[in-house]
Amino acid sequence: MVFTGRVLGQAAILEGKNVVQTQSATGDAQRGGLSVSELIIDKDEIIYQQVEQPDLILALSESAFKKYGASGTTVPLFYDSSASNPPDGKFAQGFPFAHVAESISGGAANMVALGTIVSLLGVVQLETLIKFMRKSFSDAVAQANIKSVEAGAEVAKSLAAGK
Repeated sequence: MVFTGRVLGQAAILEGKNVVQTQSATGDAQRGGLSVSELIIDKDEIIYQQVEQPDLILALSESAFKKYGASGTTVPLFYDSSASNPPDGKFAQGFPFAHVAESISGGAANMVALGTIVSLLGVVQLETLIKFMRKSFSDAVAQANIKSVEAGAEVAKSLAAGK
């Protein structure tokens, strides 16, 4: 999640937006537990660095569902549809992030999720994400992540087309 937030934040900076990221870096996150990344992206100056009301929650683990996926929330919650105990609530929506990632050599569910989110919400342009990855990662790492992000964009297109 931290890496996903960094990639999205850097792409937003390339587009001239202001970005603040906070993340979990100690405790359970270091031992494979819940990892949290909060990102604020705005065209205007960001005065307060904490997320008060998120526009979206991406939860890719059961512990994240439990912490952020309360059925009473009115914030859209995107989760992996292969979860054994998916969150409930009318704002929870499952996507096949892990399934799609498994079909890609070197694919990653978090990058598939990022491609889906960017395509659905338009917070940055998909081309900007790809530009950042090509500029910042080795060719092999960039290509694997680009394939994942593009596959996520296809998930969003399929959803928009009602498939």
